[in-house]
Amino acid sequence: MWDTQRLNLQGKDIWELIPAAVVWCLWVERNRRAFEDKEKSREKLIIEIKALIFYWASTMRSFQDVSFQNVIVNWRRTYFDPP
Repeated sequence: MWDTQRLNLQGKDIWELIPAAVVWCLWVERNRRAFEDKEKSREKLIIEIKALIFYWASTMRSFQDVSFQNVIVNWRRTYFDPP
């Protein structure tokens, strides 16, 4: 079990999406490398994962007012409660 005590409500919702987004993006990257002979940098993969999470989360009521920038740039500040 992951320690999610410091996560706010949106952070907990995001945390549930992370495994599926990581697996999906890694699968796509694997196919890209195997069949297209192309690869993305680690930084671009992380952004791709966060973008997918934002896309999926945008359908949730708790994410109606969350901007894409908060997901990409302000990840920790947006989803973690202050210590």
